[in-house]
Amino acid sequence: MFVPIELQIGEEAIAILPGIQKQFGIDHIKAVRGKVLDIKRIRGENSVTMTYRDYEAGKATVLTKTKTLKIFDYRIVKFTFGGVMQSNPQFDIPRIEKEEGIKLDPNFVNWV
Repeated sequence: MFVPIELQIGEEAIAILPGIQKQFGIDHIKAVRGKVLDIKRIRGENSVTMTYRDYEAGKATVLTKTKTLKIFDYRIVKFTFGGVMQSNPQFDIPRIEKEEGIKLDPNFVNWV
């Protein structure tokens, strides 16, 4: 039986950024891994503030800067709990697809 574990401050999370990014003329959804700094309740949903490192496109070794992101928890794909990566039961692919007007590959969750 799966017991949902809530996201905690200080843990790492993998999140899907809002908006479509163009890369080589192709639409992409970007996922980032970062550290959770804050969790707030807004309109009945959890808003998560996290920091992540942003890399130059195509150059994974060139760090440009650390960014802070505010995102709703239904965009968190996975997160750590005590150092162990867990799937987020709040992750909502249909909602993201509707918001972005795109269709995600069902294997996307396993890629990140």
